[in-house]
Amino acid sequence: MKKILFVNDELTTGGVTTVLFHLLNALDKEKYDISLLVLDQRVMPENIPDGIRILKTTDFFDVCDISFSECRKKGLSFLLKKILFFSLIKSGLMTSRIKAERRKMKLGHFDAEIAYKEGISTLFVLAGDAKRKLNFVHSDYKVRNYSANYMGTMKRAFKKVDVNIAVSKQARESFEELFELDNVTVIHNLLDTNRIRTLMKEPYVFPTERPVLVSVGRLHPQKSYDRLLEAVRRLNEEGFAFDLYILGDGEEKKKLLQMKEDYHLDNVTFLGNQKNPFKFMRQADLLVLSSLYEGLPTVVSEALICGTPVLSTEVAGVRELLKEDDGLIVENSEEGIYQGLKDVLKDPEKLKAMKSKVSSYQDENEDNLRKIEELL
Repeated sequence: MKKILFVNDELTTGGVTTVLFHLLNALDKEKYDISLLVLDQRVMPENIPDGIRILKTTDFFDVCDISFSECRKKGLSFLLKKILFFSLIKSGLMTSRIKAERRKMKLGHFDAEIAYKEGISTLFVLAGDAKRKLNFVHSDYKVRNYSANYMGTMKRAFKKVDVNIAVSKQARESFEELFELDNVTVIHNLLDTNRIRTLMKEPYVFPTERPVLVSVGRLHPQKSYDRLLEAVRRLNEEGFAFDLYILGDGEEKKKLLQMKEDYHLDNVTFLGNQKNPFKFMRQADLLVLSSLYEGLPTVVSEALICGTPVLSTEVAGVRELLKEDDGLIVENSEEGIYQGLKDVLKDPEKLKAMKSKVSSYQDENEDNLRKIEELL
């Protein structure tokens, strides 16, 4: 039985956490002894898959996923800790420090270590002695370079891992070009299609007769809900009748609720995090993805499984997921979102027809799981 270690910086609600859990559930526990190390464990979800050993971290990694501005709010000691953390990465000395932290954790030996999100998790994996070291890439680095402040360190790190696994073709192309790599492959995320199809059947009826739009994701600048609300404001002023339901929570909640109040967006409802978002997706007329950037937008696949068409901004991976009858892709701008929504809302019957034409979702799980196991 192979011993496998998955490493991730955090497990807050979001697409990366969701697809990680799908992969952990799919791997055969008769073949693999799987451990999961979350570097920042201040927030841990309740739905971690069964059969996975959760390893303890050290408080050195408390600042790994916190911005400098957030650290300032937490006080001087947190800020100094973040400065040290940043300096160690930038100077290339982080590997030595991680090795010391690994000794404190008494992790032992693994046959393979997998950084499930590129960054500090990559450096952590490289500091281990596993024979196989893999690194997942979940973002389009041409649009958002998370390693901009320490390119030298991360470029060397990404070259050292055995394989970098990008979740879409566009993510791979951007990553290869930016870091000058030749060890990048593409494997789409796994999805628990059976679970989604079961949960989407849970009864739910939206309390409106008007067209229903839903958007699902963290309330984070990446998801650009401010642009979506600006588009809704303009559509309301032009007399379009519809309702928008936003599922998710996050750091932008206060700002977005203020926009709702200031613009008198009575047709926008924030539902917070939902254990079962699929019953909402299933009953909606359209799912809206307004993101600035993505690696491979999981929510698009989830909507298609639920039989709901998608309006998405032009982000990495979306053209690999959406077929002609599955929705539309718009310019990645407030104007693009506004014009796209206007086009579908002008004709409610056309919107209903879009839903009836959504292609049956092609499950790639078996093939994608086989590719991952081959790399292990």
